Amino acid sequence: MFKSLDLPLIVEFMLMFYKDKPIDWLLDHIMWVKVCNPEKDAKHCDRQKANLRIRFKPSLFQHVGTHSSLAGKIQKLKDKDFGKQTLHKGHANPLAEVTTSLKTYQHFTLEKAYLGEDFFWAFTPVAGDFIRIRFFTPVRVERYIQTEILR
Repeated sequence: MFKSLDLPLIVEFMLMFYKDKPIDWLLDHIMWVKVCNPEKDAKHCDRQKANLRIRFKPSLFQHVGTHSSLAGKIQKLKDKDFGKQTLHKGHANPLAEVTTSLKTYQHFTLEKAYLGEDFFWAFTPVAGDFIRIRFFTPVRVERYIQTEILR
């Protein structure tokens, strides 16, 4: 993950060199350029890069496909722990009526999400779309959890 402020630089770097090296190599190289001191040794550089990297075990993303961007190389990467983590955490909310104008994707309904049974997943919202929660009895809302919206 990168800060949005850094994305133009990263994109420009990728566009310049994507035909020369695989993207993961380019990501490592841009990290090297940003944090490594040429007057220090490789171990120091590795420590500096490690301080910036956030690693998730098991990984959140999985390599798809078998072909490498390197000519003739077959990529048989598979994280043995991928997909084994629990992404959904059940929870309890007060009784309420939940409605939305968003078009639900498959079975990932707002009702199931509110009841703590599953995720809510909808197609891209447009101006004027809403999610409404109407409590049956007055409720003091102390906090809410918002997950990332993927586009």
